[in-house]
Amino acid sequence: MTLDGKIAASTGHAAWVSSKMSRKQVFETRSRSDAIVVGGNTVRRDNPRLTTRQEGGHLPIRIVMSRTLNLLEDANLWDVSTTQTIVATQRGARRDFQRRLTSKGVEVVEFDILTPRAVMDYCYDRGFLSVLWECGGALSAPAIAFGVIHKIGPDMLISGYLQPIPDLVPTIPAMEAASIVNPIAVSTSNGPNIICFYKAWDVYGSFSNFSPHPISMPDSNGDYIIWKSVEHYYQAQKFEGVHDSIAQECIKRIRSAESPEEAARMGRSLERQRPDL
Repeated sequence: MTLDGKIAASTGHAAWVSSKMSRKQVFETRSRSDAIVVGGNTVRRDNPRLTTRQEGGHLPIRIVMSRTLNLLEDANLWDVSTTQTIVATQRGARRDFQRRLTSKGVEVVEFDILTPRAVMDYCYDRGFLSVLWECGGALSAPAIAFGVIHKIGPDMLISGYLQPIPDLVPTIPAMEAASIVNPIAVSTSNGPNIICFYKAWDVYGSFSNFSPHPISMPDSNGDYIIWKSVEHYYQAQKFEGVHDSIAQECIKRIRSAESPEEAARMGRSLERQRPDL
């Protein structure tokens, strides 16, 4: 996004304003996500692959949202040899095209009313804990309006909304009231700030297992240990006291996980694979 808040011209023309470092951050974010959501415009104009550019690493599932299925016949996303692609569409849209997609191995999911909220509910049912919306303004604006975006970055998030978007500009509290707004700013020495809320649409925030707030909890010896979130601690406690090398290794991995979603994925995966632990 440029300084005037634009991601492309009205004609759709866009130029790269990213850097090598920012593109590396995008690939890293993709590798930590369970799924990536794009819209039909992104598929038609950019024909992306949505890979992580990392050999042997985690590849997220690609989700394409399109009501009309007016999409490319030979889009790169229809290649499912390395990871799965799901097309979310309105019920009854282009059944012939749906059949062609399924013959290529693409999963097609029909919705009575296709909205960002409906797609996120579907992602929740599928067990996707971290979903990256890598889309243009036509899809990102309603995604924010539906309240499904929990984090925006870089560079800034104000009361949970990315500015400027018409009709979605939030009321910014006065300085004396700023203390009641409780975002956590994660800074790096050379990079931009990412301001996170668990419920980004709630100006006061909302604490939960997945809130990015570290906690200090005692271990079995009474020594206090810092956990990155409640979810990190919760998932690790599933295997605490289990005299098994796999369980102990999982606790270490959960503690060092980059995000609460990643910690949850680790804990739940081992719980399913080894119910005896």
